[in-house]
Amino acid sequence: MAAALEELMRFGMDRVAAHERELTNYAIRRLQDIPGLSLYGPSWQDVLAGTEDRLGVFSFNLKGHSYVEVASVLANEWGVGVRSGCFCAHLYVAHLLGISEEDSTEARERLIAGLPVELPGMVRASIGLATSRDDIDRLASGLLAIARGDIRATYSKTASGDMEPISSAHEFEAHGLSFL
Repeated sequence: MAAALEELMRFGMDRVAAHERELTNYAIRRLQDIPGLSLYGPSWQDVLAGTEDRLGVFSFNLKGHSYVEVASVLANEWGVGVRSGCFCAHLYVAHLLGISEEDSTEARERLIAGLPVELPGMVRASIGLATSRDDIDRLASGLLAIARGDIRATYSKTASGDMEPISSAHEFEAHGLSFL
């Protein structure tokens, strides 16, 4: 940890912040036109106008696709690592998604009873010091493909609620990635 902190100090936290700010604005410009994409947090327009700051963390959903599906397709077909779910912030995510207390209570009761329930959630992508414009472009291309229905593999829900491809990796060609 000390070595990492020394390296950050040598590099300069002002440069780290500038890198994140530049890529955050670039990401917003790339993501804002993806049909059906809902980004949670400050508005695109306010961030690009400089009236709102935004960290390089993007929580979003894509209309017509579950957050679990989006995360799985991004990982398996686009090589983009994201998180999905409620990120240990269940109440806040429920608030952002506009889920009523009654619906939250019903979902909790179904879980306790062992009944199936679609849990709410979102997808989260983060910008770090090693993130490049190419990484942002790959994320945007993957989201646009999903929005258009261009999903190459067949996916199945696992017992844990995740989704995984059931097509052999050799049965579909991922977007510029090779699978062995």
